[in-house]
Amino acid sequence: MTYGAWVDLAEELIREERERDGRPVLVVGGSVGGMLAYSAVARAGADGLAVTCLLDVRHAPARAAAARFGPFGTYAGPVMNALRPFEGVRVPIRWIARMSAMANRPDLNAAVARDRLGGGGRVSLRFLRTYLASAPEVEPEEFTACPVVLAHPADDRWTPAALSLPFFERLASEKRLVMLEGCGHLPVEEPGLTRLAEALGRLAADAARRPLR
Repeated sequence: MTYGAWVDLAEELIREERERDGRPVLVVGGSVGGMLAYSAVARAGADGLAVTCLLDVRHAPARAAAARFGPFGTYAGPVMNALRPFEGVRVPIRWIARMSAMANRPDLNAAVARDRLGGGGRVSLRFLRTYLASAPEVEPEEFTACPVVLAHPADDRWTPAALSLPFFERLASEKRLVMLEGCGHLPVEEPGLTRLAEALGRLAADAARRPLR
């Protein structure tokens, strides 16, 4: 599995949903899924896109934030190239990602770190290398596929908003920023959680009023 295959699968899912019936299709991406959703929508189109962050790992500060140990992310290219002979090795996600910053609740962080579908799972070094070497499908100035909502946790201790805003501000599409007060990287706290639900509801209502794309 590579990161590119993830994008391919997300694109195929969106296309299938768009062809299945006449309803608008909204795509939501959280954390790493923000840029994944962005690239898939750039290919397949959608009626709305909501993300919690837009982490462009072409830039060293974004890579450093994504990794559990900042220097690993900063120098990911040379490190991952040196590890190419071992790309089939699968390592626990909690070894490479900052599970302690997933939320601002220690109990939830511990649960995520244990979850076999979360931090307790494993990922291949090949996937990690292809993710850290990835680029968005199109530059933000070329993105016109649909309106975008960046619903960013205001108290994100893993990937602060300052890492996403430069990319977001360059988007050519209609866009809206919503800060989720009190929320960590995984937005589960109030009042931000309610603001997230309201932002998604507004995005859906706006899409329902427009002609399908």
